[in-house]
Amino acid sequence: MRRLISMIVITMITLTARAAGEPADWYIYLYSESAGLNGDAGQFTTGDSDGEFILRGCEISASGINFCIHDSGWTSIFGWGEGGTISSTGTDYMLGEATSASGWMEIAEGTYDITWNAIARTIRLEASAETGTPADWYLYVYSEAFSLNGDLGQFKTTETEGVFVIDECNITEKGINFCIHDSSWSAVYGWSDNGGAVSSTGTDCELGVSTTASAWLDLAAGNYQVTWNSNDKTVRFDSPYTGMTIIDMNTSGNATAYDMMGRKVSATHKGLVIVGGKKYFNK
Repeated sequence: MRRLISMIVITMITLTARAAGEPADWYIYLYSESAGLNGDAGQFTTGDSDGEFILRGCEISASGINFCIHDSGWTSIFGWGEGGTISSTGTDYMLGEATSASGWMEIAEGTYDITWNAIARTIRLEASAETGTPADWYLYVYSEAFSLNGDLGQFKTTETEGVFVIDECNITEKGINFCIHDSSWSAVYGWSDNGGAVSSTGTDCELGVSTTASAWLDLAAGNYQVTWNSNDKTVRFDSPYTGMTIIDMNTSGNATAYDMMGRKVSATHKGLVIVGGKKYFNK
């Protein structure tokens, strides 16, 4: 009898292990009239633990939206509860039984990995480990004089939550209007009272809510890396991405530097160094 029970337990463990990563009958539904969201944003897959389900690379394209977790028949729905408002990553929020998308998600636009625990009825968001995937943000330029009128590129996700990048964007003329917008043009950022004119590289320029390409780009024609921070609504233009940055450690503050062997080096060490976990070329 003991042997039979052991065989059943082993079989169940094996089946559970094989089931990990398979599509599950759980979905996340997003709704926002202002952002044009009304539908499922992804299907969960089975996790490594009982009752745990994972959805990776879920795009959240608005900072304030309703949501719920539901099965395919909409007979099990979970939304507003003790923790029905999601406002940060890395926290388990308890949901309650619902009949609609009654949960509230107030988190920066970005790509997230979502964990749903159907036993504890908790949901947790983490910044997605999948970087480099297309995001719902675009760089739009306009100039009547230079016959420019359209998107120059689509941003991609980065390792930082709410920060997106276009690795190489070709700016063909100096002195053009621009804005950052989503695909539906319901979120548009251009000129702001605190700025909106980009005249140098490496500087964060704060943008404001707009309806048109109202910001001003006054950089020389050339290729640039463009970084859009949807958390603080800033844009930055840098020289094209090469995998490292040229710096002068004499003027870069008191950051500790290491060589490629992991040894601590002086601030004047020449060549490839690691500062803050990133590679730089110290001239």
